[in-house]
Amino acid sequence: MSSVSSQRGAVSLLVLILVLIVTLIFGVLWFTQMTENEKLVGEAEAAKKGSAASTAQMEFYRDYYATVAPLIGGGVPTSVPWDTTVTEPAAIVADGVVKTLNGVLEGIGQQVDAPSERPASLVAALDVPITRVKALKGQLSAKDQDIARLKAENESQASQISQAATAHAEEKARMQSEFEGNVSRLTNQLAEVRTQNDDVQGKIRNVSTELDTARENFNKEKQALLVDKKDMESTVRAVKSEQRIKRATVTSDGMVLSADPTSGRVFIDVTGKQMLRRGTRFRVFGNGKGGERIHKGWVTVTDVRPDMSEARIDENGTGTIGAGDWLYSPLFDAKESVTFAFLGQLPGRYTRDVATRILAAAGAKIGEKVDVNTTFLVLGEKEDAEGEELTASADYKNAMLWGVEVIRAQDLTPFLKQ
Repeated sequence: MSSVSSQRGAVSLLVLILVLIVTLIFGVLWFTQMTENEKLVGEAEAAKKGSAASTAQMEFYRDYYATVAPLIGGGVPTSVPWDTTVTEPAAIVADGVVKTLNGVLEGIGQQVDAPSERPASLVAALDVPITRVKALKGQLSAKDQDIARLKAENESQASQISQAATAHAEEKARMQSEFEGNVSRLTNQLAEVRTQNDDVQGKIRNVSTELDTARENFNKEKQALLVDKKDMESTVRAVKSEQRIKRATVTSDGMVLSADPTSGRVFIDVTGKQMLRRGTRFRVFGNGKGGERIHKGWVTVTDVRPDMSEARIDENGTGTIGAGDWLYSPLFDAKESVTFAFLGQLPGRYTRDVATRILAAAGAKIGEKVDVNTTFLVLGEKEDAEGEELTASADYKNAMLWGVEVIRAQDLTPFLKQ
């Protein structure tokens, strides 16, 4: 807009200058003509005398127009008589006008787009601003069209914004109503939940009281059961001890087949089929007078065979051990099956599964856990190096509690070689 305003100001300045020049010229002409008219009126009677003056005056005008017209851009009137003899007065009068017009044209040349090109005349100088004014009018018309278009677009957008605002207000009102309804519903639900929570809390307190009572009763029963368990464990130990004493003093487990007191070698009729193992120690009794039992010493099994077993004399008692003497052991009972339980994995060639099959085929029982009927607890190796120690397990502790004999994996070999 500032550029358009500047251009409009330049055009206005040029038009003003042109008007001033034209006014000046026509003012001079008008003043001259009025003077001449007055002279002609006053000299009406002396027409003849004034004819020569008039002719000279017309010649002056001719020369004046001939001098000034090229700068104005207009042609010299063809009806004016030409007389080349009178030139000086007109040139002198036109000289000031020519200088003024030349100055104006020089200033216009400096203000147009190409200042180095001086306009040849006022008409040529006016062509530039007229052309520019036309161009500016075209631009203004295009701008007016753009403004009209933008105004129409703005009105369309304003209409759309108004419609969107109306829709937004309606949606906002709907959402507000929905929000208030949700708040009301949630408030009611929260009140119901709080009521239910109070009921649940009351029930929890009642259940907690019942649990505390049940826990107290359970602890009392647990203590009573622990006392009963200790009593039962004591009874089991006493029964097992009694059975061992009975087997050792009353029931015979086998008989000595032959004995060599010199070498200490003894052969007995207890075999591997009866689950005898090396290392089993028998007390040897003989018959005395009147059926009295005489303690003759101790023998330890050194080799187990399917038809007999070999032992060595490791302690002498009263008398010499010989054929027909009776064998007794609190840890061996040929009349009852032997029950094994395992802890950990077995190393070597006899894995736990292989050992279980061999022992079961020989008539032994395999227990999953240690109980009061377990004869031997076989202690192997931990499956996990970072796991719990086998001696810390419940089975090991029960074995210690109930008097179960604990043997190592290598001690199981005599039971497996039959």
